[in-house]
Amino acid sequence: MNIFSLSSISVIVALVSCHDPQVFLSVEQADGVALSCTELQSRLPDRVFFQHSVEYDRQQNSYWLYEQAHDYQPRCRIAALDASDVSVFIETVKKFNASFAVRSGGHSFLPGASNIDDGITLDLSGLNKIELSEDKKALFLQPGATWLDVYRVLERHNLSAVGGRSGSVGVGGYVLGGGSSYHSNRYGWSCDSALVYEILLANGSIVMASAAEHPDLFWALKGGGNNFGIVTGVRMATFQQGVLYIVIRSFSQPLTVVNRIFPALEKFTHIGHHDPDSSVFLSFAYTAATSTISSTLVLVNAAAEKMSPSFKLFDGLQAVQESRLTANTSTLVLLADQTSDFQYRKLKFTLTFQPVGELMRRILKTFESLTGSIAFEDAAGVYLTFQPLTASHISHDDNALGLSTAGPLMLLSLEIYWTRHEQSEFFHRFAKEVHNTMKKEAEDTGSLHRFVYLNYAAEWQDPFIGYGLENLCRLKEIQDKYDPDGIFSILQQGGKKINACHIQCT
Repeated sequence: MNIFSLSSISVIVALVSCHDPQVFLSVEQADGVALSCTELQSRLPDRVFFQHSVEYDRQQNSYWLYEQAHDYQPRCRIAALDASDVSVFIETVKKFNASFAVRSGGHSFLPGASNIDDGITLDLSGLNKIELSEDKKALFLQPGATWLDVYRVLERHNLSAVGGRSGSVGVGGYVLGGGSSYHSNRYGWSCDSALVYEILLANGSIVMASAAEHPDLFWALKGGGNNFGIVTGVRMATFQQGVLYIVIRSFSQPLTVVNRIFPALEKFTHIGHHDPDSSVFLSFAYTAATSTISSTLVLVNAAAEKMSPSFKLFDGLQAVQESRLTANTSTLVLLADQTSDFQYRKLKFTLTFQPVGELMRRILKTFESLTGSIAFEDAAGVYLTFQPLTASHISHDDNALGLSTAGPLMLLSLEIYWTRHEQSEFFHRFAKEVHNTMKKEAEDTGSLHRFVYLNYAAEWQDPFIGYGLENLCRLKEIQDKYDPDGIFSILQQGGKKINACHIQCT
């Protein structure tokens, strides 16, 4: 007999948004997970893998985030191959009230986002179909497909889509979190190119959410994360695309060029919508082994225009090294994957603010000061990145992000890579200190924006409150409609959850 029936779970749905779901799950019947694994093995005999089996270990070791591979050991893993497998899975975990996680590409920075300790992990990497429509204006993607594979299929037809900048990123979580791309200056967030979501709901039904059918759910899935069901496919718009032109400039002493580079970055953010094929990224890296800061400026033009007006803003900067290349998107995302080290523990946080050059200079000074103030005995490096969000990038109003009238903004992210588990608490404390200092600097200048990009958010950041009160309340209402028993907020603990308990929604 289960301690919690679905009816009793629904009673605590209102409470769980204000408390840790683990508080409730800790009194769950101990055999719920085991019973689910046993029944799933009976119903999906070739899909269920237990600890110490070859396939279990292979799936565990395929996570990009070291913590997800090594700190979480699900009781069993389910390798779904189609939507019907997912339906059987949800029916079973509901029956036994078993906690679970869902993995698409497994590229999240959040520990536990797509794996679970002592629960059940549903692995969607086998749902990796990529189908181009007959007229080639759209393609259907399953969540386990990687963007490298997507680009390779599209490039055969001189096409592309608004997808990830790293080839190993999976489609599922990336699109549900918004998705920023080399093509976002022209086409917006990746979720803005979604035409239809195929999603399995808590009641076991599979629906197609679009602007015409279930439009409320369609809107919520554009930035709402994993709070509404399990997405088993998304149909996305395609566009004509040839090669891209890329300029990569490296600076060994970046503090000597900030007086020119930050004003140029500020200007691009304001006028970049007039040059929609161009995108710019500026990163600073603290290398612990040498206690030095270096910088990389990446300029990309999707029309392969070598004399892009945006590029001219950054002319005259004295780089220690410069690379210019013409390449297709798959080649570019492979370059990004070369720096994605699986062996490191990682964390990331984000901030959004008005594109003010002086503020960026102050933030860099903080970065220099804080990284230089402690001994990074175990860190591979700390990475600070500025990404312009141009007006054309964020102007779409049919998503949940709440940015359509915000004007141009600057998106900041900070990443830390390290090796030993014993140092994890220290680096998480350090990251919070850096975040709080940089956030205060943005607040003090009146430049801070509420937006917190879901795909970059740290464990302790709440992206949904940053979407604005109206959108937060709307998301909660839609969640209650499609998942009244809280399956995807109680039984599925990983990922960012909608928390409206402290908000007055009318």
